[in-house]
Amino acid sequence: MIIVDLMNFPPSPRPPITPSPHHPITPSPRLHVKLQE
Repeated sequence: MIIVDLMNFPPSPRPPITPSPHHPITPSPRLHVKLQE
């Protein structure tokens, strides 16, 4: 699910911590690291 989210993540300057409508889950540290990588 994290990989799909990463693929769906658009190249926007907005931070990944921002709550998105299609983001029912809370931003976990693991997801944050994945997005940073």
